[in-house]
Amino acid sequence: MPYYVYIEGQFKEDNEGCIATYWYKNDSLAKAIRYAVEDAKSRLGLTESRVDSVLFDENEELPEDTILTETENLLIFTELHIWEFSPDDHDFVFPVGIVPANIKGPFELEEIKEGYFKENTEDQFSINVVIDGRNFHEKVIKIFNTLPSKDGFEIDIKNHWNNKDISEIWLADPTFKNDKILSYIFNNQDGLINNGGIEIAIYCRKEKATLRITDHKIVNFYAGDMTLIDTFEENLQKLGLSKLKKKRMLSRKYHHYHYCPLESLSADSFKQQLESDNFKKVDEVNEKNT
Repeated sequence: MPYYVYIEGQFKEDNEGCIATYWYKNDSLAKAIRYAVEDAKSRLGLTESRVDSVLFDENEELPEDTILTETENLLIFTELHIWEFSPDDHDFVFPVGIVPANIKGPFELEEIKEGYFKENTEDQFSINVVIDGRNFHEKVIKIFNTLPSKDGFEIDIKNHWNNKDISEIWLADPTFKNDKILSYIFNNQDGLINNGGIEIAIYCRKEKATLRITDHKIVNFYAGDMTLIDTFEENLQKLGLSKLKKKRMLSRKYHHYHYCPLESLSADSFKQQLESDNFKKVDEVNEKNT
């Protein structure tokens, strides 16, 4: 299953931006992204190389106007898209684990920016936080530390990780609280924060609030008390995050791909790790028609 991989970077000496297009024949999107980024840095000399978007190629025939790279099954198109770089150019980097598809969506990708927006219902208030991939780990950990309590930990294995209909919900042992939760997340970043097939939640049971990092790498904070939302918003602003004018993020409304880092475990091995770490599967959700 080949992928087109679009890598964006800069020729800093010439003050130019560049998008290079790669074609990789392999069923691993993580490999396609990793190898394309590495080649763009070494072959083209692009700085700040990152994946812009990808697209699954149903054709599988070798494309024309390409040359083979030093990586097996990785080809680069001879034509590069180059423009005069401007500080105003869109500069959002998607967190590891999710990447947009290179097809027209309901809005322009350039509209996605770091920040937050609120969504309220009659009985629940929430804040959704969009974080740039270059600052994702740092800001997520700082957001964790602002929570009033951390006394419950949930890990959801999403159905699309293994192309199945069922998502699984795993709950940590009750001894997982506060720093133990943060240590577990920090020591398993590739399996949790960087994994596009995983969603995690930290419960603040006393305050009846929940912080969730979705498989779309959006940080959600839910609470029944508006005071908690106001405090959470203040803490976000202290981290340099501003309220967004437009609700723009990768979600089901914008075609995208999930992937797991090469360093992460397989889904089956990850479940075995959870069992050995005293997690218990508490529910299954059929998401075939969702």
